Amino acid sequence: MKKHTHTKDARENILTAFLLNFGFVIFELAGGLYTGSVAILSDSIHDLGDCIAIGSAYFLERFSRGRPTESYTYGYRRYSIVSAIISSLVLLAGSGFVVYSSVERLINPAEPKSGIMILLAIFGVIVNGYAAYRTHSGSFNERAISLHMLEDVLGWAVVLVGSIVMYIFRGNPIALYVDPVMSLLVAAFIIYNIIVHLRGAFSVLLERAPVGFDTAAYKAELAGVEGVLSVHHLHVWSFDGESAIATLHAVVPADYTIADTTRVKHEIYEISEKFGIDHLTVQTDAEGDRCYGQDCRIGEERDLHRGHHH
Repeated sequence: MKKHTHTKDARENILTAFLLNFGFVIFELAGGLYTGSVAILSDSIHDLGDCIAIGSAYFLERFSRGRPTESYTYGYRRYSIVSAIISSLVLLAGSGFVVYSSVERLINPAEPKSGIMILLAIFGVIVNGYAAYRTHSGSFNERAISLHMLEDVLGWAVVLVGSIVMYIFRGNPIALYVDPVMSLLVAAFIIYNIIVHLRGAFSVLLERAPVGFDTAAYKAELAGVEGVLSVHHLHVWSFDGESAIATLHAVVPADYTIADTTRVKHEIYEISEKFGIDHLTVQTDAEGDRCYGQDCRIGEERDLHRGHHH
C-alpha cells in the first residue's frame, strides 16, 4: 500500500507541476512582450520546453510503474530514468537559448519596464516555488522535474532582485545591463546542475553501484558470515536510482547440509537489508564446485579472508 501511495503521489505531483507550468507560460509570454524583458521572454520559451519535458515525464512515470512482463522481466522502471534524461536535455537546450538571448541583449542593450517586472517576478516565485515543493523528493523522475522548478524559482528570484535594481537606477546606463547579466548567472547555475543530474542518470543506466553504497564494507561483512569461504560475482546496481539490487555467489564448505546453507543465506539477507539492498539473489556454491569455468575453491575474493578463522 505504501508503494502504491508513493507512485500515485509521484504522478499527481508531476501533473500539478505540468499544469502550473503550462498556465504560467502563457502568463509570462504576455508579460515578457509587454515589459520588453529578455530575461522573462527567455524564461517563457524555456518554460515551454519544460512543459514538453514534464508532459513526457508524467507519461513515462506512469509507464515505468507497469508490472513485469515476459519481455521486460524487471518491469519498466528504467523508463523513469529515460524521462529524467529527456527533461535534462530539454532544460540544457533552454539554457542555451537564454545564454544566446542574453549575449545579444548585452550587445544591443535596452531597458525593460522594471516596475511590471517586479510584479511578474513575485508571482513567478510563488507559482514555481509551490511546484518545486511538490516535486522536491520522490522518484528520480520527480527530482528531475524538481530541478526544472528550482531553476524557475531561482530565475524569478534573480529577476526580482534585478528588477528592483533596475527600478532604483532607471535611466542610468547600469540598468541596461542588469537584465542580461542576471540571465547569464541563472543559466550558468542551471547548466552546472544539469551536468550533475545527467551524470547521476547515466550512472544508473551504466549500472554503477548506487551513490553512497560502500561495496568494500558490504564485502567485509559478507566475509564475516560463519561458513562463507569466499564471495564472488558480486554485483550491486539500481534500476531507477531509488532501489538497490544485488546478486552474488557465496562459497560454503562441501559438507554443509541444506540447513547450514539456509542459515548462511539468511545471514546474508540480513546484512544486505542493513545496507539498503531491496532485492537480492544469492547462489551458494559448494567448495570444489566450478561455476562458469571458475574454480570456487580459489574465488575472486579470497583475499578477504586473510587472518579470518571460522
